[in-house]
Amino acid sequence: MHNGYTLKVIQSWQRGILSSKLALFFLVTVLASPLDSVIAQATKGAASKPLGPLEVFFQMIPMFAIVFMIVYFMVIRPQKTEQDLQTKLYEGLKKGDQVVTSGGVIGRVFVKNDYTVTLELENSARVRVERKHIVKFFEKGDSKG
Repeated sequence: MHNGYTLKVIQSWQRGILSSKLALFFLVTVLASPLDSVIAQATKGAASKPLGPLEVFFQMIPMFAIVFMIVYFMVIRPQKTEQDLQTKLYEGLKKGDQVVTSGGVIGRVFVKNDYTVTLELENSARVRVERKHIVKFFEKGDSKG
């Protein structure tokens, strides 16, 4: 059923070479091509009676559902899961916690506001960062030095 190009793209996707958007586009086109042939065969058998717009719409509902499911499981759900983890991290911050920012700065939480966190570094310097840039709690084993 798949030609050589299709197999190469699927193998590249499995190895993680293709981006998720390109893989999504490819899956939609692969799933849409059999649907085109089914619609062509259905209209060929009933050449005297063309399909109305409502009938065509009802034939396309399964395809819309498949595309929505792919987008949901590949894009929306992972983003929501990661957003929930970040929210739990923000809510769990308290004074004295040692955290790592997205820039790699390690510091202790000194003051926690709604949108910013003031970190105290080792040399008693204080840095204010947006709270969305705090990536994780710092563990002693995270640093090699």
